[in-house]
Amino acid sequence: MSDKTWLGGEIHKSVIKMAEDAREGRTSRREFLATATALGVTSSAALAMIGAAPAALADGHKKMGGTLNVSMIIKDVRDPRLFDWSEMGNVARHFVEPLVRWNTDFTFSPRLLAGWEANDDASVYTLKLRDGVMWSNGDMLTAEHIAYNLTRWTEETEGNSMRARVGTLNADGVEIVDANTIRLNLTQPDITIIPGMSDYPALIVHPDFGGDLKANPIGTGPYSLEEFEVEVGARLVKRPAGSWYGDAVWGEVYVDEIVYTDYGNDPAPEIAAYEAGEVDLNFQTAASQVELMDDLGFARNEVATGATIIARGNQDIAPFDNVNFRRALALAVSNEDMLELGQAGLGATAENHHVGPMHEEYADLGDMPMRDIDAAKALLESEGLAGAEITYSYLAGGDYREDTSVAMINQFREAGLNVIADGRPSSDFWGNWINYPFSTTNWNGRPLGVQILNLAYRGGVDWNESHYNNPEFDALLDQANGLADPDARREVMAKLQKMMQDDGVIIQPYWRGIFSHASDRVVGYQMHQSFEHHYETVSLA
Repeated sequence: MSDKTWLGGEIHKSVIKMAEDAREGRTSRREFLATATALGVTSSAALAMIGAAPAALADGHKKMGGTLNVSMIIKDVRDPRLFDWSEMGNVARHFVEPLVRWNTDFTFSPRLLAGWEANDDASVYTLKLRDGVMWSNGDMLTAEHIAYNLTRWTEETEGNSMRARVGTLNADGVEIVDANTIRLNLTQPDITIIPGMSDYPALIVHPDFGGDLKANPIGTGPYSLEEFEVEVGARLVKRPAGSWYGDAVWGEVYVDEIVYTDYGNDPAPEIAAYEAGEVDLNFQTAASQVELMDDLGFARNEVATGATIIARGNQDIAPFDNVNFRRALALAVSNEDMLELGQAGLGATAENHHVGPMHEEYADLGDMPMRDIDAAKALLESEGLAGAEITYSYLAGGDYREDTSVAMINQFREAGLNVIADGRPSSDFWGNWINYPFSTTNWNGRPLGVQILNLAYRGGVDWNESHYNNPEFDALLDQANGLADPDARREVMAKLQKMMQDDGVIIQPYWRGIFSHASDRVVGYQMHQSFEHHYETVSLA
């Protein structure tokens, strides 16, 4: 039996070549770790394969107790598979957990699972449950509970984004092998299954939760939900010692209570709360406020990620159903200007296809998209759409989303378009984010480029806000999903990226650097690349 994989089997054949590529610099460390661990290699073994050592932990100086105060927008937490913002997952993750965790070193590790393995072509996955996991109501976690969740993910329920993450899994492909083992028999090879199980809508619920977590917060996590009010706050309290299975696996959590407070989108109240000692951590610091928070003496946490912002037209609505109109919009915008005006230059320009250098299968297409206002005007004129009126919806609140949107509106107007600015407060904007004729949306980073394309641009999936529907694109995406070798996948990805650009699906101006700040009370915090809150190792000085 091998100790290099979670279930003791042989290392997946695709990983051997990838390790060689990583050692010789053809694949980055981050890229290799993500794919190797997604195929069942342990984090320590994956690091060893490329001659790297695990990060050392220094917890000897930490102490138990206290209340961690966190500033974050509070959105409703009902059914995780319907979650559409990270803030929902951050509250729920403390008491309901995923099968798999995406770590800050970009590896995947088991959470409720003990491990997994994939067959040679990644069309069959075997999942092993962790022993001794007890729900907060006293029930033991079973294979039936996991099968219940997996089956729910495949259902065509409105808002169920997990259906896109497990698109190669049908309900009849979920096989209970024994009390601790589940086999997933996919309709075709798919390397994105494990990464998809780590995303925030993939939190595991008890079959009796009733559809509303806040009303019936049965969970397996180290905390219990004691108070919750949308747009106000949430309070989570540590479960009694010994009642969380993780005490014996990872060690007891340090903080007694986690209190979230919603200060709104305007950064001023949050900053005042920091200065008053009422906030220890925030969800994120707006780029425009990073220097101020640094100057006030709070510790900056910074991660280079795949977090981004996109502007898109709804292709079911005229004139956004016209490909030349969409191309003209892209030509009217300077992505470099958007980065500077919207994100204070803290990030990197993007290429209008939602795949970037942080993804192992990213294909360098050559020249970056450049603004050409004369070409934009000519395209609009040729389509009889010069001076066309469009309504541009965006989240108002003074952060990068509003700043980017306003800058883009100004450049559209310079191209002769009549743009109605439709800035909306958070309470109004998010309820219809999928269906606006034209809008700006922020997206978290994901480990693999194919994950993002599956989630956001495959025809008919719940988060396809552009309403893009291209069977040729979907067929290429199916092909890419089955290719574990990044080099082979990159060849297909080049076609997908070019198709996104040519079809004018989105304007993606930049990749964001993301930031948060902590008070000097906080020990052991590391910001997650996808804004996830993992506070098991956080303590208070």
